[in-house]
Amino acid sequence: MSIYTTPVLNINLKKLIENYKQLMTMSTPSIPAAVVKDDAYGIGAKMVAQTLYKKAHCRHFFVAHAKEGADIRPYIPDATIYVLQGIGADTLAFFEKYNLIPVISSPEMLKFWQQYQIEGIKPAIQIETGLNRLGFRKEELEELFNPNNQTLNTHLNCHPTELLSQSSSDTTSPSQASSEEDTFSLQSSSDTTSPSWSSSRHDVSHSTSGIHEPVRSTLINNDSTLAHPQENLKPNTDNSPSTVILEAMRQHQHVGDPQTSALAHNNDSDLAHPQEDLRQNTDNSPSTVILEAMRQHQHIGDPQTSALAHNNDSDLAHPQNMSECRRSYDHALAHPHHPQHSHSQYSEKDFSLVLSHLSCADEQSHFMNYRQLENFIELKNKYFPNTMSSLSASDGVFLSTEFHFDMVRLGAAMYGINTAPYRENEMQNIVELKAPVLQVANANKGDFIGYSATYKCSKAMKIAIVSIGYGDGVPRSLSNKGKVLFYEHGVQHLCPILGRVSMDNIICDVSCLESIKVGDFGIIINQDYTVDDVAKDADTIAYELISRIGKNPRILKNYIDE
Repeated sequence: MSIYTTPVLNINLKKLIENYKQLMTMSTPSIPAAVVKDDAYGIGAKMVAQTLYKKAHCRHFFVAHAKEGADIRPYIPDATIYVLQGIGADTLAFFEKYNLIPVISSPEMLKFWQQYQIEGIKPAIQIETGLNRLGFRKEELEELFNPNNQTLNTHLNCHPTELLSQSSSDTTSPSQASSEEDTFSLQSSSDTTSPSWSSSRHDVSHSTSGIHEPVRSTLINNDSTLAHPQENLKPNTDNSPSTVILEAMRQHQHVGDPQTSALAHNNDSDLAHPQEDLRQNTDNSPSTVILEAMRQHQHIGDPQTSALAHNNDSDLAHPQNMSECRRSYDHALAHPHHPQHSHSQYSEKDFSLVLSHLSCADEQSHFMNYRQLENFIELKNKYFPNTMSSLSASDGVFLSTEFHFDMVRLGAAMYGINTAPYRENEMQNIVELKAPVLQVANANKGDFIGYSATYKCSKAMKIAIVSIGYGDGVPRSLSNKGKVLFYEHGVQHLCPILGRVSMDNIICDVSCLESIKVGDFGIIINQDYTVDDVAKDADTIAYELISRIGKNPRILKNYIDE
């Protein structure tokens, strides 16, 4: 007798390729792009990307985050990778190192891209057509492409923290600041008073909107200072802000102390609104001395400082962990890029792709489909007549060729999910989730089964305890209504789940099976009881179900390529 304990997820890569090619055929002559975000919906982004690149000649991919693009780049060396969540100070280095294309979805992100754009990379732009999620609104596009819009001067040499906090320079009047926030024109700044970062990064005499370089370095880069302050507080006789602050901390013996770390970690609100906490406070407590030292050097209450403190909690609390995102942020600080658009506004030639996203494409007759199609065509024809375009994900492929445009984004359907439930699923199931039977037992009439005794046996029955539960990604909502599939003598048997789904096990009624034994496998998902069937029983969607199961580390993944 063989005994097993671990759930297994079998993934058929041959069927994945066949699904991709079928979708490609359905959408010809549009370019097929594979969506591999969220670890390819839990299937495994590295394996999926490599397989489609080598065996299906796919050369366009979409991910959600830059880190996902970086992870798959070694497996698809010359493919185009679009990043749907766009670009920011925390991911800039990923784009530069791994040649990723950001999808710009807002005026603020476009301003950031203008400041730090990377040579040789032409971004995509997302426009909003009815989903009311990410994307440029119609009025923002009008302002972006208005040739008479001269009101916004972008500060070409400003600091990433200024872009993140959206504050104006010290020399900007309140009216000018308001104009800058509300207007979107992308032009070079003629303001000679804008802070310059061509000077030495350690020149205390130069600051960016009140953030002196040593303080910024202390707060951002010196994780080692927090971890080992005694190595960094060497005698320093200058009166720079960082020296004053660190000296105040040293004198009160709170550098390297856990309480000081907690103070730095938690007091974002105090940094942002010091007037609420420093008034009427005349004691000589460490926090007062430190905050007062920072206030005297004009670093408390400044938006950039607040944003800086707010975004770096994890590193202040865990200084030993220097993440890639932190290195990316520091890279942006040290290596600002100079925009190419110093004297002109953007035009469609500055973008490699314009895209939008359908909200109701899984319902063929929904009015929103053609409303969004009309909106997309209107905005494309007006602002991007010669730019490659994409409106449809998997579900849009099944609507009609009107929705295909130049590129289709193939995701869920490629993984076997029925994205067009109004019709029979034309895609092949590529996953099989199975789990071993740990025990077979008898339950008497009147017995209760599972936690909270939610199931009472109406008759004597044979039950099987199967080694899978919500800890493996099986929804708890399948309690008392899900099924486990067994095969006996070539016949399918859908055995109902009894009682609550627990963390590690489910219990099912196997009275209909004569020969079931310990070591047999029950099927949770396959071609006969599909991921869509299970999702329906669980009151969720197949996207969520396969994603949470596929990424679960307790499940053994097995790739089949035959």
